[in-house]
Amino acid sequence: MAISFFIAGCLGSLSGAMALKRYSAGQKEIASYVKAAQYRFDLLAADIAGNALRVGLKRADIVGRYGEPVLDWKVDDAFGAVEKLLYRKPVEYFSTDRIYLYFDKEDRLVRWEYCPVVKHNDGVSGVKKNN
Repeated sequence: MAISFFIAGCLGSLSGAMALKRYSAGQKEIASYVKAAQYRFDLLAADIAGNALRVGLKRADIVGRYGEPVLDWKVDDAFGAVEKLLYRKPVEYFSTDRIYLYFDKEDRLVRWEYCPVVKHNDGVSGVKKNN
């Protein structure tokens, strides 16, 4: 009987250790994903600042370079856009720069908005839209 408790205790510790190992591996995957997403957002911001982002680029090429957007939704605006994509930093939700990309019905970029976050003296953040 004592042997069965010993074996059960060892198996319990082993399953706990395996769970910790899986958790650790999951944390590394998450950290890797966040680092890559941050890099892609910074690349998009740099490409906008350096005038490398051009009207007429294909949606597939943009997503291939900058990754999937955080959100996308249908629009109908005066510039002929029918789809809008949102890019932002991966772990900051409200107090972060935002980039909106607009595509026409042929999946071509028609315009973008870079909206930097504005830090106020009282510590409150907001987003200022730049067109």
